[in-house]
Amino acid sequence: RLRFVVAAKRPRPGFTRSVRVLSDTLRSPKLKRCVIKRIKRYHFGRPSGKKDVVVIVPLEFRQG
Repeated sequence: RLRFVVAAKRPRPGFTRSVRVLSDTLRSPKLKRCVIKRIKRYHFGRPSGKKDVVVIVPLEFRQG
């Protein structure tokens, strides 16, 4: 599970401000770093109101 915060104010409204892994079963630190790096690039548009939005997302990866 990942927790990330979408900024409501400067410097980048609507962009992910921080990412934290709450729990994981990944055995690959490289994959975990890659996922975090990508989520930091997400843009959601400016949240309504003046407070940051906290998003918690369960992600599941399966071997293809």
